[in-house]
Amino acid sequence: MARNLFYRAANIVQLSRFTLLVGSKSLCTQIPAEPLTVRQQTNGIRSITLNNPKKRNALSLSMLESLRGNILADIDSDDLRVIVISAKGPVFSSGHDLKELTSAQGRDYHFKVFQACSEVWFTIGLYTNILYTHIIIIIITGNESSVIVLRRLWLCTYSTHTHSHPRTHSFLLLLLKVMTLIQDISVPVIAMVNGVATAAGCQLVASCDIAVVTEKSTFATPGVNVGLFCSTPAVAIGRAVPKKVAMEMLFTGSPISAQDALLHGLVSKVVPEERLEEETLAIARRVCQASRPVVALGKATFHRQMAQGRDAAYAIASRVMVDNLALRDGQEGIRAFIEKRKPVWTNKAEKAHDE
Repeated sequence: MARNLFYRAANIVQLSRFTLLVGSKSLCTQIPAEPLTVRQQTNGIRSITLNNPKKRNALSLSMLESLRGNILADIDSDDLRVIVISAKGPVFSSGHDLKELTSAQGRDYHFKVFQACSEVWFTIGLYTNILYTHIIIIIITGNESSVIVLRRLWLCTYSTHTHSHPRTHSFLLLLLKVMTLIQDISVPVIAMVNGVATAAGCQLVASCDIAVVTEKSTFATPGVNVGLFCSTPAVAIGRAVPKKVAMEMLFTGSPISAQDALLHGLVSKVVPEERLEEETLAIARRVCQASRPVVALGKATFHRQMAQGRDAAYAIASRVMVDNLALRDGQEGIRAFIEKRKPVWTNKAEKAHDE
């Protein structure tokens, strides 16, 4: 009898341990993971924070998808006037997650990541037409060099490593999407940087319309040192800094300081760390004071004319100036200036009179 009671008690203890173990595992699985990017919006200013400091805010496929989603959320809302992208931790972004770039992931996966990254960056100003013909992507910007770069990148990706897994394509596709997104949206995007920005992280900074950084921030394209040349970051960086500066960054992987980044045009402003948020928000608030459709028209036109020769650029800009004058907010601004008062914007892309 005593022995039976002992075994029954032992079984109850084992069952309790099992129940506790299963319960604890269930509890753990129910705890939601922290979002990879965090979005907040106040008074027309949307703040998006890269939120994976343990992995140096690496631009993994999941991070890129999260960033793209938070940029595009209610993008046409009249309440949205400007986007500020920042990061949690001492690293703004270390670039791509190299674990996702091994041959085991495969070409389809890599292609998806690169395309998503590039689309977000690009949507932050150039008009694009993406033509898919047997998974061949050509971005038409009015500048043949961009097409050539992407074609060569494509050929390099697909003519080598034929043993790679099909997921490589997915990686490159997502990279392109993210990189192109930042320039295409109608509102300005500001990078607020306090730390290191390397490879695609540096590309993100270069793709933003404005970049405010701290004195301790550094920027680099070190891919060449790990056998992966920063070809896609080179597209944005090569358009932000002089050619020889870009080449030195790309060929050596050596970082440049915040002051050098300012000198060469990679960033807009360098401030003390304690004033970073204050200075960035001051710029964002100034943007919010302008008419939304006027800013949108100006941003799109700027990027469009930059891809043209001088004469074509002036032709485009002249037509847009006429279109701008036809807007209600265009006429309101002129009247307010003449009457020496503050303008009252409609923030609607409405014409001042019927054509």
